Parts: sequence; structure tokens; C-alpha cells
Amino acid sequence: MDQGNENRNSKPKARSYSMVRSASIAGSLFIVDAFVFNQGVLASVICLGIVLIMLINSLRYRKDFKKRLIIMGIYAAGAVLTIGAIRFNNNMARQRAEIIIQACEQYWHQKGGFPDRLEDLAPDYLKQVPRAKYAFSNSRFIYRSGPDRHTLMYVAFPPFGRKVYSLENRKWGQLD
Repeated sequence: MDQGNENRNSKPKARSYSMVRSASIAGSLFIVDAFVFNQGVLASVICLGIVLIMLINSLRYRKDFKKRLIIMGIYAAGAVLTIGAIRFNNNMARQRAEIIIQACEQYWHQKGGFPDRLEDLAPDYLKQVPRAKYAFSNSRFIYRSGPDRHTLMYVAFPPFGRKVYSLENRKWGQLD
């Protein structure tokens, strides 16, 4: 039997995956999606897609099944960690917003009106104006001041999903 016939008749070999490489990819997706894009969609779709493809390949080739399960777990953990980090950031933004709201209320009681800028709260009412969350984009609070309207806003889910608090109405809402 010649080499050419043997290669055509044999099953293709399953691609060998490295656990370190998989952890590096999942970790990179986590950082990019949780702290740059701040959405969770990219990491979740890619990681869960890889898990699905690997599961199909594991059932098809049945070689290195245990290793493939570990790698699938790494990608699944990357997706779960991404969603967890985004939820943590949004909870932290809400808590920090409540602190700013309290400082604005104190400012109003002492000065008879809300501040024109958040920076007016420091250092008397806040040590400094905090960032809304740990992210490379959409990480700051947005404060709008007008004659009859003062709002505090942060982006929970870019590009939309903006949480808005009206200081006059004392109510949270969603802009989009």
C-alpha cells in the first residue's frame, strides 16, 4: 500500500489544543471584553462557540476527551468571569452613584441648589469624584446641569444602557 492511499483512507487527526494557549486566549478575551468593550458579548459568544465546537469534535474523535473537557472548562470559565466582572463593575457604579447623590443632596441642603459640576463636590462633600467603574471606556460619570434639571448618568452596557438619576425627582431611569 502506498503512502498516498493510506492518507486518503485514514480519518483526519483531531487538532491538538494546548491548555496554556487556551487559558491565554480566554484570559485575553476576558480582559478585552470586560474592561475595553465592557459588554460581555464578545467573550461569551466566542468562548461558548469554542466550547460547542470542541464538544462536537470530542464526540467525533474521542481522543484526549479529558484534556478537551478541561479546555472547554477554561473557555466556559472565561465567559462566566467576563459576565461576573461586568456585573461587579455595574454594581460598583451604582454604589458610587449613590454616594455622589448623597453628596449632591448635602450640597443642596447647604447651598440651596445642586452643583453645576461634580468637581464642585470635592473636597467638602467628596474626597474626589470617583470613576463609575474599572474600564478603559465609558468609565466616568456624566453629570448634566441645567436651570431646572440635574442628572447623574453612567453607562451600564455600551453603547446604550445608560442609567440616569434625576436629582430633582429622586428617581432612577434608563435613557436607552
